[in-house]
Amino acid sequence: MNKQSELHIKSTLYLHYESEEMYDTISNQLYLSFPDKRDYRYILYQGEGKNSRFIYNGSENFFLDLADSTIQVTKHPKEEDIYSNTTFNISYVTWRLGLSSFKSNKDIGKKISQETLNGKKVYKVELNIGQNFLSKTGVLNPMKLKAENLLIVYLDQKTLLPLELISQRVGSKDFVKTKIEYLSLKGKRPHETSWFTSTYSGFKPYKKISLAQLALNQEAPAWSMNLANQNGSRSLEEYKGKYLILEFYIKNCGYCVEGVKKLNTLQEKLAGKNVAILGINSQDSQSDLHSFIKTQKPEYDIVWDKDGSVSKAYGVDGVPHVFILDQEGKVIYNGGLDQDKIWSVLDGKI
Repeated sequence: MNKQSELHIKSTLYLHYESEEMYDTISNQLYLSFPDKRDYRYILYQGEGKNSRFIYNGSENFFLDLADSTIQVTKHPKEEDIYSNTTFNISYVTWRLGLSSFKSNKDIGKKISQETLNGKKVYKVELNIGQNFLSKTGVLNPMKLKAENLLIVYLDQKTLLPLELISQRVGSKDFVKTKIEYLSLKGKRPHETSWFTSTYSGFKPYKKISLAQLALNQEAPAWSMNLANQNGSRSLEEYKGKYLILEFYIKNCGYCVEGVKKLNTLQEKLAGKNVAILGINSQDSQSDLHSFIKTQKPEYDIVWDKDGSVSKAYGVDGVPHVFILDQEGKVIYNGGLDQDKIWSVLDGKI
């Protein structure tokens, strides 16, 4: 692999999380350049997807949003910034950068066999990386969760280049897979000027909108939202006279998934008390909301902030985020999903 000084590939990432009913496909074309043979980790790239381009030129990492004509630039980025794009998750880069350590690591179980993939004879490499997860750059990092993880790689028998990479946990149907199509082994070299931010003068700098969050003792804005999993709706007005825990969340968020158990525990602890819990989702589709409710089984109501107006009014720019409102609808807690803190706010009031 280290003989390749440049490549032009199509990389398709398949996210298949059957346990959470989460499925997604991300496809990009990538030009990869390896200008320094002495340093195999030094990689330049240009990538292009449906509505974006992402480029690393050795000193700047920048992302172009083709839909709204904005550009985000990181000067002198760290490695985690350079490979932050999702397309590098279990990718050609992962295999290239991790290969030498995979070979030398005696703790990794290794198995090689010959198989047929899409009518083509290939080598199948199985690496048992144990209780570790694999970073985008091929580094093994320990996991707290006890699990046995596999990396399966199918290699072309002639070139030894990876055709498919699969990351999977033993005993689970969940997996992440990347298919690689080699468009040119010599690379379809981009125009020289395309590597510089100055070329994209028509793109305006991206500015993150900072939302003003509700302050303590501030009266919360009124709302009415449809229930996600049944007919009917909920409004702030009908909770007057009760304490109300509002949790803003999204489906594809590990902390939000873990939060369901925490809120279910709180719901049980608060049974018979003058307190209600309500989950609010503003980013997912209605079908995703149904899937989340089916798989995670929240024991409290979920409402759909379809246009995101409630999240915006409350100043939510990250999830999970919790507000507690008192009996008059004023904010008495604004923060993370912390059971102890939530309970300390309510203790003595209910």
